[in-house]
Amino acid sequence: MKPICKILTVPLIIALVPVIAHAEKLEEGNIELGISGSHMGASLSFEGEEVTTGSLTTFASEVGYFLSPCIEIAGGVDFSRDSNKIGGLEETSSHYVSLTGSLVFNIPMEGPTIPFVTLGGGFVVYGGDSFGDDTSYLFPSITVGVRLFASSNVSINFEFGYQHHKNIGGWDGLNRSSFIAGIGISAFFRGD
Repeated sequence: MKPICKILTVPLIIALVPVIAHAEKLEEGNIELGISGSHMGASLSFEGEEVTTGSLTTFASEVGYFLSPCIEIAGGVDFSRDSNKIGGLEETSSHYVSLTGSLVFNIPMEGPTIPFVTLGGGFVVYGGDSFGDDTSYLFPSITVGVRLFASSNVSINFEFGYQHHKNIGGWDGLNRSSFIAGIGISAFFRGD
Protein backbone atom coordinates (compact mmCIF):
# COMPACT_ATOMS: atom_id res chain seq x y z
CA MET A 1 0.00 0.00 0.00
CA LYS A 2 1.31 3.44 -0.92
CA PRO A 3 1.91 5.93 1.93
CA ILE A 4 -0.87 8.30 0.75
CA CYS A 5 -3.40 5.44 0.97
CA LYS A 6 -2.32 4.77 4.54
CA ILE A 7 -2.67 8.43 5.42
CA LEU A 8 -6.24 8.53 4.06
CA THR A 9 -7.50 5.23 5.42
CA VAL A 10 -5.99 4.96 8.90
CA PRO A 11 -8.04 7.79 10.51
CA LEU A 12 -11.25 6.43 9.01
CA ILE A 13 -10.59 2.91 10.29
CA ILE A 14 -9.79 4.19 13.77
CA ALA A 15 -12.92 6.36 13.86
CA LEU A 16 -15.24 3.53 12.88
CA VAL A 17 -13.67 0.60 14.76
CA PRO A 18 -14.85 -2.03 15.37
CA VAL A 19 -15.64 -2.92 11.77
CA ILE A 20 -15.26 -6.64 11.39
CA ALA A 21 -16.70 -7.21 7.93
CA HIS A 22 -14.33 -7.32 4.98
CA ALA A 23 -15.09 -5.99 1.53
CA GLU A 24 -15.49 -8.64 -1.09
CA LYS A 25 -13.53 -7.92 -4.22
CA LEU A 26 -15.46 -5.62 -6.54
CA GLU A 27 -16.34 -7.51 -9.70
CA GLU A 28 -17.18 -6.77 -13.29
CA GLY A 29 -20.94 -6.47 -13.68
CA ASN A 30 -21.62 -5.19 -10.15
CA ILE A 31 -24.17 -2.40 -9.81
CA GLU A 32 -23.81 0.33 -7.19
CA LEU A 33 -26.75 2.34 -5.84
CA GLY A 34 -25.68 5.27 -3.70
CA ILE A 35 -26.86 8.39 -1.93
CA SER A 36 -24.72 11.13 -0.43
CA GLY A 37 -24.69 14.58 1.03
CA SER A 38 -21.97 17.19 0.81
CA HIS A 39 -21.23 20.73 1.87
CA MET A 40 -18.84 22.96 -0.01
CA GLY A 41 -17.11 26.22 0.59
CA ALA A 42 -17.30 28.19 -2.65
CA SER A 43 -15.64 31.12 -4.35
CA LEU A 44 -17.86 32.89 -6.90
CA SER A 45 -16.17 34.77 -9.75
CA PHE A 46 -17.37 36.86 -12.68
CA GLU A 47 -15.13 36.92 -15.75
CA GLY A 48 -12.17 35.77 -13.65
CA GLU A 49 -12.53 38.19 -10.70
CA GLU A 50 -13.73 36.91 -7.34
CA VAL A 51 -16.98 38.62 -6.35
CA THR A 52 -17.99 36.67 -3.25
CA THR A 53 -17.66 33.53 -1.24
CA GLY A 54 -20.51 31.31 -0.22
CA SER A 55 -21.56 27.75 0.36
CA LEU A 56 -23.28 24.95 -1.50
CA THR A 57 -25.17 22.01 -0.01
CA THR A 58 -25.90 19.02 -2.25
CA PHE A 59 -27.82 15.77 -1.92
CA ALA A 60 -27.04 13.24 -4.63
CA SER A 61 -28.26 9.88 -5.89
CA GLU A 62 -26.15 7.74 -8.18
CA VAL A 63 -26.16 4.46 -10.10
CA GLY A 64 -22.87 2.87 -11.15
CA TYR A 65 -21.89 -0.12 -13.27
CA PHE A 66 -18.53 -1.89 -12.93
CA LEU A 67 -16.78 -2.43 -16.26
CA SER A 68 -14.01 -4.18 -14.32
CA PRO A 69 -13.10 -4.53 -10.63
CA CYS A 70 -11.30 -1.18 -10.84
CA ILE A 71 -13.35 0.87 -13.32
CA GLU A 72 -16.93 2.01 -12.83
CA ILE A 73 -19.12 4.31 -14.92
CA ALA A 74 -21.77 6.21 -12.99
CA GLY A 75 -24.62 8.62 -13.54
CA GLY A 76 -26.71 10.55 -11.10
CA VAL A 77 -29.02 13.35 -10.13
CA ASP A 78 -27.91 16.03 -7.64
CA PHE A 79 -30.22 18.43 -5.81
CA SER A 80 -28.39 21.58 -4.70
CA ARG A 81 -28.90 24.83 -2.81
CA ASP A 82 -26.29 27.56 -2.97
CA SER A 83 -26.09 30.74 -0.95
CA ASN A 84 -23.91 33.78 -1.56
CA LYS A 85 -23.53 37.26 -0.12
CA ILE A 86 -22.18 39.87 -2.49
CA GLY A 87 -20.81 42.99 -0.83
CA GLY A 88 -23.27 44.56 1.62
CA LEU A 89 -26.29 43.05 -0.12
CA GLU A 90 -28.59 40.47 1.41
CA GLU A 91 -27.72 36.81 1.05
CA THR A 92 -29.06 35.26 -2.13
CA SER A 93 -29.80 31.61 -2.76
CA SER A 94 -30.80 29.40 -5.65
CA HIS A 95 -31.82 25.80 -6.13
CA TYR A 96 -31.02 23.54 -9.05
CA VAL A 97 -30.76 19.96 -10.29
CA SER A 98 -27.62 18.56 -11.92
CA LEU A 99 -27.49 15.56 -14.24
CA THR A 100 -24.03 14.06 -13.77
CA GLY A 101 -21.79 11.41 -15.22
CA SER A 102 -18.47 10.14 -13.96
CA LEU A 103 -15.70 7.61 -14.28
CA VAL A 104 -14.71 6.02 -10.97
CA PHE A 105 -11.35 4.35 -10.40
CA ASN A 106 -11.58 1.94 -7.43
CA ILE A 107 -8.42 0.56 -5.86
CA PRO A 108 -9.42 -2.92 -4.60
CA MET A 109 -7.66 -3.88 -1.39
CA GLU A 110 -7.90 -6.57 1.24
CA GLY A 111 -9.89 -5.57 4.30
CA PRO A 112 -12.76 -3.16 4.84
CA THR A 113 -11.49 -0.15 2.84
CA ILE A 114 -11.36 0.62 -0.86
CA PRO A 115 -9.93 4.00 -1.93
CA PHE A 116 -11.38 5.63 -5.06
CA VAL A 117 -10.90 8.58 -7.41
CA THR A 118 -13.78 10.07 -9.41
CA LEU A 119 -13.59 12.28 -12.51
CA GLY A 120 -16.83 13.70 -13.83
CA GLY A 121 -19.08 16.52 -14.89
CA GLY A 122 -22.66 17.35 -15.67
CA PHE A 123 -25.34 19.75 -16.81
CA VAL A 124 -27.34 22.00 -14.51
CA VAL A 125 -31.10 22.60 -14.80
CA TYR A 126 -32.58 25.57 -12.93
CA GLY A 127 -36.15 26.08 -11.81
CA GLY A 128 -37.31 29.67 -11.46
CA ASP A 129 -33.86 30.72 -10.22
CA SER A 130 -32.23 31.01 -13.66
CA PHE A 131 -31.43 34.53 -14.84
CA GLY A 132 -29.52 33.89 -18.07
CA ASP A 133 -29.71 31.92 -21.31
CA ASP A 134 -26.31 30.18 -21.43
CA THR A 135 -25.84 26.49 -20.68
CA SER A 136 -24.72 25.91 -17.10
CA TYR A 137 -22.49 22.93 -16.39
CA LEU A 138 -20.17 21.29 -13.88
CA PHE A 139 -16.67 20.46 -15.11
CA PRO A 140 -14.36 19.27 -13.82
CA SER A 141 -15.56 17.46 -10.75
CA ILE A 142 -12.70 15.58 -9.09
CA THR A 143 -13.01 13.65 -5.82
CA VAL A 144 -10.88 11.24 -3.85
CA GLY A 145 -12.31 9.12 -1.11
CA VAL A 146 -12.55 5.82 0.64
CA ARG A 147 -15.30 3.24 0.94
CA LEU A 148 -15.49 1.66 4.37
CA PHE A 149 -17.47 -1.57 4.06
CA ALA A 150 -19.91 -2.27 6.89
CA SER A 151 -20.87 -5.61 5.27
CA SER A 152 -19.98 -7.44 2.08
CA ASN A 153 -22.35 -5.30 0.00
CA VAL A 154 -22.84 -2.00 1.91
CA SER A 155 -20.24 0.76 2.27
CA ILE A 156 -20.03 4.12 3.99
CA ASN A 157 -18.20 6.53 1.70
CA PHE A 158 -16.11 9.57 2.62
CA GLU A 159 -14.99 11.96 -0.10
CA PHE A 160 -13.10 15.19 -0.58
CA GLY A 161 -12.64 17.08 -3.81
CA TYR A 162 -12.98 20.02 -6.14
CA GLN A 163 -15.80 21.09 -8.47
CA HIS A 164 -16.05 23.90 -11.03
CA HIS A 165 -19.50 25.27 -11.95
CA LYS A 166 -19.53 27.29 -15.19
CA ASN A 167 -22.19 29.86 -16.19
CA ILE A 168 -24.14 29.83 -12.92
CA GLY A 169 -27.81 30.57 -13.46
CA GLY A 170 -27.21 30.62 -17.21
CA TRP A 171 -25.12 33.81 -16.91
CA ASP A 172 -22.04 33.68 -19.14
CA GLY A 173 -18.85 34.27 -17.13
CA LEU A 174 -20.35 33.69 -13.66
CA ASN A 175 -18.44 30.71 -12.26
CA ARG A 176 -17.87 28.94 -8.94
CA SER A 177 -14.94 26.90 -7.65
CA SER A 178 -15.92 24.67 -4.72
CA PHE A 179 -14.10 22.38 -2.34
CA ILE A 180 -16.20 19.37 -1.36
CA ALA A 181 -16.50 17.34 1.84
CA GLY A 182 -19.12 14.60 1.70
CA ILE A 183 -20.40 11.37 3.18
CA GLY A 184 -22.64 8.75 1.65
CA ILE A 185 -23.78 5.15 1.66
CA SER A 186 -23.74 2.62 -1.18
CA ALA A 187 -25.24 -0.80 -1.79
CA PHE A 188 -23.69 -3.20 -4.30
CA PHE A 189 -25.58 -5.82 -6.30
CA ARG A 190 -24.56 -8.44 -8.80
CA GLY A 191 -25.74 -7.24 -12.22
CA ASP A 192 -26.54 -10.61 -13.79
